[in-house]
Amino acid sequence: MSNMFDANAYFEEIANAFENAARSRTHKRFLSLAAHRAQLNFANDALIPRVMPALAHLEIPPTDAALHLWLFDSATTHVSLPRAPFQNGVPEREGWQYADETRHILWNPFFQTLTMLDAARGVGYFWTKDANDFSYHEASFPLRNLWQWWLGGRGLQLAHAAAVCNERGAAVIAGASGAGKSTIALACLQSPLNYLGDDFVLLRAEPEPQVFSLFTSAKLHADQLARFPHLQHRVSNAARLDSEKALLFVNQHFPEKIRTHAIARVLLLPRVVGAGETRAREISAARALRELAVSTLFLLHGAGKAEFDALANFARRLPCYELELGADVRDIPRVIENVLERG
Repeated sequence: MSNMFDANAYFEEIANAFENAARSRTHKRFLSLAAHRAQLNFANDALIPRVMPALAHLEIPPTDAALHLWLFDSATTHVSLPRAPFQNGVPEREGWQYADETRHILWNPFFQTLTMLDAARGVGYFWTKDANDFSYHEASFPLRNLWQWWLGGRGLQLAHAAAVCNERGAAVIAGASGAGKSTIALACLQSPLNYLGDDFVLLRAEPEPQVFSLFTSAKLHADQLARFPHLQHRVSNAARLDSEKALLFVNQHFPEKIRTHAIARVLLLPRVVGAGETRAREISAARALRELAVSTLFLLHGAGKAEFDALANFARRLPCYELELGADVRDIPRVIENVLERG
């Protein structure tokens, strides 16, 4: 990074902008993420319904927190971003990030968001141009990169995976977007299995493999939604399905099915067959890791060797299976329960 960029000065500028946006008043929310507590301070209430639904199951009463986040937008607070964080010569339309030993800054021009963390001070900032134009993608996994930066130093790894569980433990379901993770997780809502996540979860390899819930948002293509008629009236963006996946917040409709933590027993890779019965067959950890790592690292800005090693350490500790998804989604929970019995 160029010496021309002063991270300390930029954090101070954003802190001042938040103070102006909040006008000495903040709306506070408290979360427990894998037992690590965070306080979210919103400059007004505009971002609360955009950020909190996917995280609401982690909300706790006011408490001391290890991380303090400050969130605001420009459109509703009438406070502009002081200046773009990128170096001279970098166009605003291009993404930009900064990282040193304790600080991270990410500018995302597509979503018009700025995410910042100073891990040493336990302070973070999130800005977006307009809370009323908040992307449904961002609403489904709010503050994704910030959680990875902060919790990655605490033995946890964000993973592009779903997870379901019973009293035996959890099945972690890896795979690229469209592989069938959401189909599996939602199929289990009408079974004895419980739900930890649909798109991203937190993993910990030691002292034993564990999975923690992070978001309870589920996204499905319209053709897949048709397989779940009981969910169609629970979609939060039903008027925009011509351009967006269906988004629903599982915690709002099935709170009794939510679990925040489980011992991980198996790692599954879905493969959509679309005919015959759903079945599972054992595969190598190397293959499972490849699928888990490729999709995860692609979706985490700046992820590299440390994140890959954390995923590898997790995958190598579990039996791994390919889950061939047949014609009837109702078969899925039974097959997963059988695999958990073996694991």
